[in-house]
Amino acid sequence: MAMPDRESNVETAPDDDRLFVQWLEGRTDPMQIEIGRKQFKLLLGHAAQPRHVSGDACIKLCYFVEQCRDSKMPCIQDLVFSQNTCLDMFNFFLEWNEKNQNRSMRQVLELLSSLLALNPYPDASASLKGNILRKIVSIITHKAAQPLVKPAFKSLECFIAKTAVSIHDLIQIYADESSLQVLPQDRASKDLIFWNKFMSETFEWMASPDVSPAAGKFLVTVFGQLRRQPNISEKPAVESTLLWQRWVRDGLSSNPEALENVKNHLFSPLFKLDRSGSLAFLGELNQKYTISETDEQGLHAHSLLQLAAMEVGKKAGLVEESSATYVLKPAKKGIKCIILKEEMIEPLLSHASNLVRSLSFSVLVSSSSSTKPFNLLALNILRRHLAPLHADTDAKFRNEILSQTKHMITRIKGATASLEKELQRLSFSHNLAWGSQSSLDDITMNGIEQRLKYHTEFVSWYIGFLLGELVPTASYQRHITALKAIQLLHKSGILTQKMYLPQKQISDNVITWPFRVDFFTTGCTRLLLDLLMDPFEDVRVNAALVLRLTLSEAFIRSRAMPFSENIKPASDDSLSDAGRGVQDGLTTSKSLSTLTHFITRASEMSKRTGRADYADGLARCYELLYGFLETTEARFGLVQDLVSELEERVSMAEKDLSNAVIDFPVHGTLASLSFIWESIVPSSDHQDSASEKQYEYYARWNEIQQQIYSLCKRMWLVVKDVLCNDSPEGHMPEDLDELDTIDTKDVLSYSFRATHESSNLMKNIVNKINCVWHNGAHFLPINVFVGIGNLTFEQLSSLRHRGAFSTVSLTFSRCCQLTEKHSTVIELSKPQLLQAWYKGALTCILEQVSTTRRSAGIPALLTGIMSAHSNDPSFSSVMDDLKTLARQPAILSGTDQTNLPQVHAMNCLKEVFRSSTLGKRADGHLAECLQLAADGLSSEIWAIRNCALILLRSLIDCLFGTNDGKTVTEAGWDGRSIKISYDSYPPLPDLLLKLLKAGAISSQITQFSAVGAVESVFPALDIIRRAGPPPSNRDQVYQHVSLYLGSKIWHVREIAARTICSMMLHQNWLAAVTDLIESANKSANRLHGVLMAVRFVLERRMNLSITITTDDISHILFALRIPLPWDFIKYDSPEVLAAYLELGNTVAQFLLARQKDIGASDHQHSLKACQDMFADDAFEEFIILAHTYKKSIQSRGGADCDLFATLGNTICRRAIYTAALAKDEDALQKLLPAINELGIDITLATLECVSDKWAQGILCFEAGVSEAYINLINITQSSEVGATALMYLVRTLRSQATNSGALHDLGVSKEDDGSSKRLGLRLLSLQTSLSEALDTPSLDNSRIAVGGFILLAEYASTKSGKTPIHNFNKHLFSWGRSLCIAGDANSNFDTRYAAATALASVYANLQYSKDLVNNHYAIQSLFALYDSLNDDDDEVRDLSAETTSSIIGSSLLPLAASTMLAKLLHGLHGKSCLYISNIICRMTGNDVSMSFEFESEDFSLVAAQSQLLKAMKNDDSLFVEEEQNLFIDEVRETKLWCSIFEEVQLADWSPSDVTRVWWPAYFILATWVLEGLRALNRLLEKEDGPLGWTSKPAVFAICMRVVLGTNAVLAQHNSTAEATNDGPAQGGDLSKEIIAARDELLEIGQSKHFHESILFALQK
Repeated sequence: MAMPDRESNVETAPDDDRLFVQWLEGRTDPMQIEIGRKQFKLLLGHAAQPRHVSGDACIKLCYFVEQCRDSKMPCIQDLVFSQNTCLDMFNFFLEWNEKNQNRSMRQVLELLSSLLALNPYPDASASLKGNILRKIVSIITHKAAQPLVKPAFKSLECFIAKTAVSIHDLIQIYADESSLQVLPQDRASKDLIFWNKFMSETFEWMASPDVSPAAGKFLVTVFGQLRRQPNISEKPAVESTLLWQRWVRDGLSSNPEALENVKNHLFSPLFKLDRSGSLAFLGELNQKYTISETDEQGLHAHSLLQLAAMEVGKKAGLVEESSATYVLKPAKKGIKCIILKEEMIEPLLSHASNLVRSLSFSVLVSSSSSTKPFNLLALNILRRHLAPLHADTDAKFRNEILSQTKHMITRIKGATASLEKELQRLSFSHNLAWGSQSSLDDITMNGIEQRLKYHTEFVSWYIGFLLGELVPTASYQRHITALKAIQLLHKSGILTQKMYLPQKQISDNVITWPFRVDFFTTGCTRLLLDLLMDPFEDVRVNAALVLRLTLSEAFIRSRAMPFSENIKPASDDSLSDAGRGVQDGLTTSKSLSTLTHFITRASEMSKRTGRADYADGLARCYELLYGFLETTEARFGLVQDLVSELEERVSMAEKDLSNAVIDFPVHGTLASLSFIWESIVPSSDHQDSASEKQYEYYARWNEIQQQIYSLCKRMWLVVKDVLCNDSPEGHMPEDLDELDTIDTKDVLSYSFRATHESSNLMKNIVNKINCVWHNGAHFLPINVFVGIGNLTFEQLSSLRHRGAFSTVSLTFSRCCQLTEKHSTVIELSKPQLLQAWYKGALTCILEQVSTTRRSAGIPALLTGIMSAHSNDPSFSSVMDDLKTLARQPAILSGTDQTNLPQVHAMNCLKEVFRSSTLGKRADGHLAECLQLAADGLSSEIWAIRNCALILLRSLIDCLFGTNDGKTVTEAGWDGRSIKISYDSYPPLPDLLLKLLKAGAISSQITQFSAVGAVESVFPALDIIRRAGPPPSNRDQVYQHVSLYLGSKIWHVREIAARTICSMMLHQNWLAAVTDLIESANKSANRLHGVLMAVRFVLERRMNLSITITTDDISHILFALRIPLPWDFIKYDSPEVLAAYLELGNTVAQFLLARQKDIGASDHQHSLKACQDMFADDAFEEFIILAHTYKKSIQSRGGADCDLFATLGNTICRRAIYTAALAKDEDALQKLLPAINELGIDITLATLECVSDKWAQGILCFEAGVSEAYINLINITQSSEVGATALMYLVRTLRSQATNSGALHDLGVSKEDDGSSKRLGLRLLSLQTSLSEALDTPSLDNSRIAVGGFILLAEYASTKSGKTPIHNFNKHLFSWGRSLCIAGDANSNFDTRYAAATALASVYANLQYSKDLVNNHYAIQSLFALYDSLNDDDDEVRDLSAETTSSIIGSSLLPLAASTMLAKLLHGLHGKSCLYISNIICRMTGNDVSMSFEFESEDFSLVAAQSQLLKAMKNDDSLFVEEEQNLFIDEVRETKLWCSIFEEVQLADWSPSDVTRVWWPAYFILATWVLEGLRALNRLLEKEDGPLGWTSKPAVFAICMRVVLGTNAVLAQHNSTAEATNDGPAQGGDLSKEIIAARDELLEIGQSKHFHESILFALQK
């Protein structure tokens, strides 16, 4: 390589890099060093470039260094062994490893390791290692601001693994750099202390998904080195295994969020590295706690660690199941393992934590071998717990369960295959064996057969379970999870492959199922077809995917049979009856009768309602039908019929749009054609057409495509006036204006859906441009393609409906892309097609009126054209044109300026940067567009400023991405992460500085400064705030940002203060803050800005857990030199006073947070200086400041309301903080009434502060806080304040009950200090005051929430003898009834949550809940608790699950909690009239809240006939009203309560209870069941079938209630008759009538295609 500065001796350097060192060795010594250093710098400079620029420069650099290292010339070796060279390479790796991720960077690291290890100079080597280790340690321990943690871990791991540095060197450097003060002791103990600290800091990085792989690999390497060097020092008792076990445990205890990363990146390699140590680790975990010992309301970090370790250990072969000693393969001798007890896992599958359940399920199904059978216990556990796992509302959790389900299926497949294979082997050997060996083989075979039977039965159950999850009443979560699980089953190969289809060749070593399942039975097909009309698109899509897996004979109507009869051996070559029918020549129409009948019904429903989900389902049906049709003519005929139908409907819309909207929707037909077109493959779909008619056939297809395009164009003309109106949401065509039958919503929906579906259809048509016929002719006529492109261009240029042009833009983009990618278009279309569209788009920009702030479809036109990646117009030329248009000057005039090309141009640029396909290509234009956006912010025209702001947001999103949440975005840079790589945008640092300078200058000279100068600087400040300053000009940026702290605009000062905060995350921050304070006296504005900056710096460092001491705070306060707030009053500036008080509030938060852990670093004089900032009497100081606040408002005449609201809030928060620091309850109780006088908003903000800093922070004063809330509630006139105070009171009392246990003596004990007793009396008196308050929704909800604690206070009073027990029982019963009403599904969320809160207040209080749960008068409230476990909202269910878990004594998820609570209710109150009548109402779907009184045996039920008539009414509205509760499954509830009803044992009842309670309720239920069966028999005069009347969820639920109720009544009758041999005579007669009606239903149901799921339930 030639050197850039060619001197005389260098000119002869070879161009070949491989010969350079050889040539260098021939130079003289002084020249060698100089030339070699220059060559190294040159290569390093080339390598330190972005990847697309550097090329293979890194490889050349490594080759050069390797040659120098291996050179025989000492001076050349010294060049690469020198400290400067090694440090340059190390810094190069740190900086560029993440930017240029390629193999050569790893080569740099390994080369550097060799230089460290082979350095011939010990002293220089030690110095070099020390410098490198110091830098790495500073990065890992957060002391360096450089966000280089990942490469730091990589380099350290490589150095230790290659023995370039030792772990002793590492810990010694860490000890030298650490601020940890260690008392004098022996070296071993000191090293151990530093190792503990270092590992703790390392584990903090395991929580980071990006850093954890590198950190985990480093930890494994360190643990491996410790094994080789087991003693950290001379102390032999310290062993490596015990050390890493403790470090892992302690690290996860401190960082539990790192569990997943630890499991994936640490345990897996660690268990392989140290098997014996890992076994000891797992054994020690088991000895400390058993795996099922979890906290009642939570889970110990130890238990999570244990589950994760068990999961990884099981996969690694360290953990075996309790049945691992089965007969297939005996365990190898000498291999130790941990035995897993499955019964310990089972309780955790019902745990409230998703993480626990996911880990438990994984532990249960995972194995080191995919052929290891399950034991019977594990299979039974899976049967009991799969249903709640499938029903979980968390999508991430369900995906984890599906991932583990795949492993479960694979393992069952491998286990059954291996068991079958072993069975065949033993059978063969058994025939050859004799005597004792034969007997032994018999025993072994019996064991294997039994185990194979377990697995086969589980497969049968599992498939039935999945089908049960597809019933109409199941939730979306259950539907989608079951459908995906069915697809997993199909991929495993268990579904029967028909023998007349070509079979795939399977190699001998591939595991296959030993049996097959005829999955697509009549019942299965019915369920899947019904799901094609489901409201959720995901369900429809996946149901269609599953249906595509079947064959046409599955749609033959046949008798349904259970799945146990559908499992056949894999060797069974026989076909099903349906299969034989098809093979024997069954006609297509008959084989698809179910599907065609379903389409007829779906078409009627779609036409009747016009709903999008019905139209989509219908379209998917047609797609299925098209795929099942076997002849070309049949397929073409189906398409032709749909086109003819579309022709009729478009013609109707052209004649009478109102009639078309109501009766003839087009989107279903368009969607059907769209789906069919997507599946068309001309080369294979139409092979059976006669060769002599091929050209005629091709012409027919060309004609039909031309017809479809024409119809889409006509449809566009019909709806154009609606969608192109400037306000399409409220536009009604003139000829429809006077009609009452339709409104704007109907017309807009019709128009949008027609355009949406027609655009999708046209997109699918143009996508077939690559398809050809058998003779090579193209399937798509080119004139159709050009017409579609022009039509979509016209639509985008005129559309105003955002949803419509979003769809059309995809079609237009595809057309643009195909103009460049497909040769036929290029050759046959007009060469200037894309150019013509581009010219038309520019015309739109120049001429179209700016009616919307986003320019409607114009940006989509430009991005579509640019997505073609054409050379004419090129991407760069389009960007240049847009930037030129956006820069055009616009002057404010008196006329209405709506024709603004600048607006459209900036919107187009915004869309380019937002595009996933164009955004990266636009990176080179980003800095220039930032400048353009900043200039636009200073425009005098609002429309341009607004679009510039939108463009700016898109540019900033392009820089930072959109993954960060709102909290992270608002917080700013953390000083560690790389938010922006300034190297990737070289012009950006200079641009930021330019914007800062321009803003400062223009703010002084521009007349429009409030808009221009101020807003133009925001982009620069926001980027620096979120990404940190650019390193190249950090000091200049800081200087200019600090100037804005004195801006006249308040908002600028705030943004500048937050930006300064992001620039002070370094070690010298305290000195920088002091310097900033010194400059604060220039003006009041400057002082205000500096105070805000100081406060933001303290808050940010506290939020980032960066160490702050009281010395730091006192230093800052001393620099301010103004110790008390009234010293700021002299500025006569509310902003300055508010800023100072906010700074004081931040200091107060710091002191409150450190009250419990004041350490040696907090000197007493510093602590006192901080505390002196606050007054001794909080109330007295508040009075002074409040007077100042009121005086300021009066002096300014009420102006600047926002400013004074901020000041008022700040003053009140300071008073609360001051009282909290002094722990002054009396002051708090006086403050709240005084603050209430300042206004509602201020009082509400203060209550939040009290909740944060008192009720949640100082537990010993919760009773005093409660008193303060009650005082405020009693005196306030605002219902909003009263409601809020009540809710905070409830939170405080719950916290008090949970944490301090003070409520358990509420008003009872005579030895207490009186606080609890006083609080109890105050709560009782509160009930009276609340009853007199005005009713508002929020206050009503608060009353409900606090009612639980009022009830407890009354119960405490009852126990002390002050209140009669019958009064309390009456109150308890009425309270329970009110909660039943409040928790009803029709109540709003706040009311239902308040009811759940009240229930938690009572039943989560363990001191009272035992007595109350056993009280018969609590039945209503316990049923209210049960109902809340099935609430539609997660928050309500989770809260009630916590309450139920407290009662049961173990952590439970809502579904498990509801089952356990139901069984508990049955055990405690099973003989109560109220209980029996309640469960019968639940079994029959009757309202349980107001239908009966306590101890009343008589109650009435709404007949099933009436329920069915109501449920069968069709809702033909366009937008169907969603059910209030989508979580509850009526069938699941009915099954639960029916099973409980069947378990009633009358032998345990007294004769009087049987006569008084049981028989009346039994006869009411039996009569309802009998009438329900007869009603169903009457309804079956009308045929059911797919999409029939039982497909409605409400109807299906009623039918299942009748059927399950029938089973329950008959089962109870039989068990009662067997146990007692008596009972009323009419009971037997009623049972006979029920049996007769049931048998009639079974007989009629088969012929009328009654829902198979209902028939199966009836047959059980």
